[in-house]
Amino acid sequence: MTVFAQLHNAIDYPLRQLFRWGRGGLQWRNESKTELYAQNPAAAAEARRLHATYDLTYFARHSRARSYRENLYYLALIDSALTPPAAGWGRVADIGVSDWFYAHALYAYLKRHHAAPELIGYEADAFRVYNDLHSRQDYAHAYMRGLPSERVIYEPRAFVAQPESYDLVTLFFPFVFERDHLAWGLPRGLFRPQALLAAAWGSVRAGGTLLIVNQGVDEHAAQLAACAAIEAPVAQAARFESPLFHYALPRHVIRADKPAT
Repeated sequence: MTVFAQLHNAIDYPLRQLFRWGRGGLQWRNESKTELYAQNPAAAAEARRLHATYDLTYFARHSRARSYRENLYYLALIDSALTPPAAGWGRVADIGVSDWFYAHALYAYLKRHHAAPELIGYEADAFRVYNDLHSRQDYAHAYMRGLPSERVIYEPRAFVAQPESYDLVTLFFPFVFERDHLAWGLPRGLFRPQALLAAAWGSVRAGGTLLIVNQGVDEHAAQLAACAAIEAPVAQAARFESPLFHYALPRHVIRADKPAT
């Protein structure tokens, strides 16, 4: 990244936090899901399984086709990576959620295992403005429509350590390499992946779980090394594949379980 681009990030990011732009009023036009997997029997069968197991009725009737497919993929990933405790997860933090397009998938999974889970999504750059002049937070609120507002909360701020406050902490695609952090418009000074990982792990209660998803083998390897550095015991580290959606870079899952006291 050029010096000019880095200077732009250093100036533009604080301005976004100062002005906190938002328009609201964003809504999605529903698209038919009937032919979603007509040419992919394996994906169709998996979609039926997920729909039968988790309550996605509202989202299926109020979403675009691509968004629905991606939520099914995320739900399948979460379903394969986590083993729910007997009481489920009552309080959950999702760190670095961007516009939280997968909020329905994550909440559907949590709701299946707990009567009234609390899900809080943290985003340090919530006021980035998209081409249609809606902010990232505007998009998040549109994706969250239909979820209980008192239980699913979008926090437009960076995550800070909250010692042993959450039963489950998730990080979907945290920045592992500085080049990606800068490319997404963030100042160099905010790139502290090891500190963020330590804050996330420290915020997991005894007996709780930390779930991390990375893209590509290089990120996965670097993330495993970072987990080792904070002595987070990795219980699962594997590539995830599903016929529901295809990404250019393979997705890798890391799960660390904190011992119960």
